[in-house]
Amino acid sequence: FFFNDTATTEIYTEQIVGSVRCVQETDLEHHGVCFPPFYKAHGIKIVYRGEPFSLTSQQEELATYWSQTIGTDWEQNDIYRKNFFEEFSNSFKDKLKSKKLEDFDFTPIVTYLADQKEKKKNRSKEEKLLEKEQKAKKDAQYSYAIVDGAFEKIGGYTIEPPTLFKGRGKHPKAGYLKARIMPEEVSINCAEDAPVPRCDVPGHCWKDIIHDKDVTWLACYVDDTINKAYKYIFLSATS
Repeated sequence: FFFNDTATTEIYTEQIVGSVRCVQETDLEHHGVCFPPFYKAHGIKIVYRGEPFSLTSQQEELATYWSQTIGTDWEQNDIYRKNFFEEFSNSFKDKLKSKKLEDFDFTPIVTYLADQKEKKKNRSKEEKLLEKEQKAKKDAQYSYAIVDGAFEKIGGYTIEPPTLFKGRGKHPKAGYLKARIMPEEVSINCAEDAPVPRCDVPGHCWKDIIHDKDVTWLACYVDDTINKAYKYIFLSATS
């Protein structure tokens, strides 16, 4: 876990004192952000009109997200059901005759997920320890930034994973896919003399590397798959 102590470019950390806007100059160096793992296909078939039915990786991913909500209140949410099935049926590109979610039985995937959950619960002591050590190693790399020569905690370093959007209440877009954010959508802000954070996704790179003196974020991206929203990675509120 190494940082470059010679980073000198200044960014501005803004503080509000009464009605006076104070600006504090700081140095900034960090390891960027971490991305959730890519979806790994499990190959479980669903049942369509009583017959086993194979899915592409894209269709299976959608079906798996839906299966994760079966048995919850979301399964009975009319908006969530309608939007998911629109998303799911569109993945077949008009090659599917069915226009009803009820024609599909996702029980095989639900069973598979339950089995995987049980396996995770019953891991050996050594496996759990190894996972704990791997998480601690990742936290050590990504959880801290150097600001003015001091280690400061970062609020959260992992990009949100893809899933079916839920929102609050009866959100009109609940059930649509909240798509994966790729490194090419993420801008990194760091000191000009600091080493550029390495992207942890092989074969990909950051959208941009900036050295902006007027912002306080470490990383930024636009999530426009549901509602266009700017997402930021900041230092922790306690830093």
